Amino acid sequence: MSVSIPEAPRPTDEQVAIAEGQLGCRIPSSYREFVRRHDGVTPQDNTFQVPGNQSGVRKFVPLLEAAALREQIEGFPPHGIPVAEDECGNYVWLDPETTAVFFWDHEVDEPSAPISDDFDQFIANLQPFDPTSVRLAPGQVRKVWVDPDFKPEFD
Repeated sequence: MSVSIPEAPRPTDEQVAIAEGQLGCRIPSSYREFVRRHDGVTPQDNTFQVPGNQSGVRKFVPLLEAAALREQIEGFPPHGIPVAEDECGNYVWLDPETTAVFFWDHEVDEPSAPISDDFDQFIANLQPFDPTSVRLAPGQVRKVWVDPDFKPEFD
């Protein structure tokens, strides 16, 4: 089953050219085609595999924001194109030279982990999130704090 990704207004050819100028590279064709239909959208809850774990795309990065975002994130690969953000402040990025897709974990000082050979494969690997798949071992959660403003009707 594939993940539902909503349509978005199409960036113009001029906007794509501006983004390429800001990024200092040509945008790979598979990502260019994706952006033409889904620029900056929030997909259905999803998961994808990263080495030793999984993550999910919270939101795709709008093309015209990619260069500025890359500059703002300390330690982000200087040649990478940030294409998606997860729920924890980590990013999926695209190498414009090889077209490979990587997972950048902000808490790890190691090189980014490759997660697919190209952007189309990355999108194809997104799976709908199944909350019943989350299993906690007895004693795994020892303490929980919930902001009382989160769901006031629970008071």
